[in-house]
Amino acid sequence: GVPQARIKRLLSDLLPSLIALHGQGEICGDISLETVGMDENARAHLVPELIVARSRRVTRSPSAGFAPFELYTDSMEWPRGPWSDIYALCAVMHALVTGRRPPPAPERRAEDTYQPLVSLDLPKYSQDFLAVIDAGLSMAPADRPQTLDELAEMLGVAAQPEAAPAPAEA
Repeated sequence: GVPQARIKRLLSDLLPSLIALHGQGEICGDISLETVGMDENARAHLVPELIVARSRRVTRSPSAGFAPFELYTDSMEWPRGPWSDIYALCAVMHALVTGRRPPPAPERRAEDTYQPLVSLDLPKYSQDFLAVIDAGLSMAPADRPQTLDELAEMLGVAAQPEAAPAPAEA
């Protein structure tokens, strides 16, 4: 698996653009291993078209294993919100830890075969870190962290970009 510190850095790289999107009352709704890229400075980012709100994009099919159940239904019982992107972020972290995506949400809704990461023998990762990923992958939206700030705090990562040092004056 990818080292815990590297996964946390990847997450903190992705948070600012998602927080801005959530601040507009929108969600990305399409976060997966295929939509997260690395730039020349080894910083993570979402592919550019995903920074546009989901409501203004041509809707793509939910990514199996990464999309929460609420992206498969229009039922009012399954509201969409920041917690939807949190599920996807936690699914990405799960894939980086285990090398495989979580079971697809529709299958989990029928019969939940998800094995909590805290129940697996993963000595390279802290139990607290694994517990946050498991919480973010809860089927019920209300059982997940509700905001990216909450997720960042639980993981101990910066939710806002670190200010770049001011250029030295000549």
